[in-house]
Amino acid sequence: MHSLFLVSRLGPDAEIIEAARRAGVQHVVLVSSITAQTHPHLGPAGENLAVELLLKDSGMDWTILRPTQFATRSGRMP
Repeated sequence: MHSLFLVSRLGPDAEIIEAARRAGVQHVVLVSSITAQTHPHLGPAGENLAVELLLKDSGMDWTILRPTQFATRSGRMP
């Protein structure tokens, strides 16, 4: 496996990142949150930021996606 798509905080992130590194994964795409950048002092945002830092320190190549408005529900429910 060359790449991993990781949604943070759905499992033991540190263990998943370490297992990926040991398995030879070269690139990880992490889904985090814009709040990791804008509100890192808040609980869930801080947790996302911690995962981002783990990934950055992993030695693997990485891409961090920080979704915002497209990930919210808008409009009326049917």
